[in-house]
Amino acid sequence: MNPNGRVPVIDDDGFILYESNAIIRYLRAKTVPSEFTSKHLQSWSYQDQWMDWTSATLYYPLFREFYIYFARTPSEELIESKASQLFDSIRPLMKIADDQLKQAPFIAGKTFSMADIPLGVLIDKWEKIDLKKSNFLNLSLYYDRLLERKDFCNCVAQYALNAV
Repeated sequence: MNPNGRVPVIDDDGFILYESNAIIRYLRAKTVPSEFTSKHLQSWSYQDQWMDWTSATLYYPLFREFYIYFARTPSEELIESKASQLFDSIRPLMKIADDQLKQAPFIAGKTFSMADIPLGVLIDKWEKIDLKKSNFLNLSLYYDRLLERKDFCNCVAQYALNAV
């Protein structure tokens, strides 16, 4: 269904849609249409901002390289200097998320939102890789809050780091 031959993709009564964030926005708009009213425009836009930050700033290229190295390299083949270099490159971005989460329990505010879905997937990977916890207390607390969500546990956290 996806011309890229990848997942995710949805078929909503013949409406085919792919790309993770587009699917999240579509499902959110379909289930909570009032979010599009001008009354909620700033809240919606703030969530949207954090979704784009997650995919365009955090994930690619730095987090992607970080994740692939740790998920695909057997532990006995990890090179300490490469691992350190990858941690050093990703820490400033993780600090941005950590600082944001110091101000609110979820990335875009007081309640779980669509912005927490893509970020939560990356934080799950981060928590599974960063066993030393890098002094990002707010990220760890955020992850704990996500683990309280049944759907997060069933759809994200239960899978191994290298699950595709």
